[in-house]
Amino acid sequence: MRFPDGGNLYLQLSETGGRQWLLRYRHQGKERWLGLGRVELDAKKAEEKGGTTLAGARAKADAARANIKEGKDPLAARGNGAGVTFEAAALKLIENREAGWRSRKSAEQWRASLTAY
Repeated sequence: MRFPDGGNLYLQLSETGGRQWLLRYRHQGKERWLGLGRVELDAKKAEEKGGTTLAGARAKADAARANIKEGKDPLAARGNGAGVTFEAAALKLIENREAGWRSRKSAEQWRASLTAY
């Protein structure tokens, strides 16, 4: 269940009792949801436990909106792999594993499969 705060910032409550802040935005025509942190109502506890207050969520949302205005995807900016294409991930996998393969031809076949399909 999601409750709007305004400016596409939402409080999401899960069935198990979890609470988190989310920012809804569009990037390249697709709707995306950016997690801004676990909800913590007390600022001191938020610092201690790594949670996010409403003020903190609003500040994080403002920073993400600034990235969006510059044409950047905030999820990709996190550097957690979001925004990485399948091709880039597959080529990185081939590069990391080809040293352990018996034949160099295996890597060539994997790369050829990527371009063919």
